[in-house]
Amino acid sequence: MNRCALDWSSAHGSAETAGDEGRRFWPVCATCFPFCAPRTGRRWPIHAVSCVTGEGLDALRRKTFDALGVIRVYTKEPGKAADRAAPFTLPRGATVADLALRIHKDVAATMKFARVWGPSAFDGQSVHHDHVLAEGDVVEIHAR
Repeated sequence: MNRCALDWSSAHGSAETAGDEGRRFWPVCATCFPFCAPRTGRRWPIHAVSCVTGEGLDALRRKTFDALGVIRVYTKEPGKAADRAAPFTLPRGATVADLALRIHKDVAATMKFARVWGPSAFDGQSVHHDHVLAEGDVVEIHAR
């Protein structure tokens, strides 16, 4: 399965059929996606995904974010629900200050503190600008 999808399809048809279940898997590698290898500095990890059943898509999404070194962080306004439809993507290791700057430079300049829900803090914990965010955090920024 570590052949390039381009080579595989030209030699063996469009997809590999795995086992008796008849599921099709597309073999992929960094040569198929030249934009991925330069961003990661290494070959793109190989992951099988079924084009018929969708099996493996969730794992592929997680592995893609891991390989690119980015996290998804959600924001919310005080007293309202989190906006999970439009996450901010930040590099792994980003802080609350980085998120505030991504929102707007004035938000970053006037930020007093933030409240975070998620894996990097207790739910609703008040944090300072240097708090490191994690994948899936929900952040509520309080400014002057």
